[in-house]
Amino acid sequence: MAKNTQVAQQVNGVSGGTLRVTGENAIPVWIRLQEKQRNSLDNILALTIKAGDGSEVPLISLASPHFIDAATAETHQGLIPNIDVLMA
Repeated sequence: MAKNTQVAQQVNGVSGGTLRVTGENAIPVWIRLQEKQRNSLDNILALTIKAGDGSEVPLISLASPHFIDAATAETHQGLIPNIDVLMA
């Protein structure tokens, strides 16, 4: 899996399916890091990435991420809004 995909999954989350309650609409469930684990650049740099050989390495050893101010691009998957994170 590409390193940018691994970062996006940890920060934005991945679908964990739906929670179904009798008589109610299905509730989408997302799995992602806690906010304190993804709210600063230092925390993002410390994320672990699985390398091709199965070892885990910190993101900082593979990339030099930085925050930039940019307009967000909101898209949808099905009817669920998503914010695209672009990695250069």
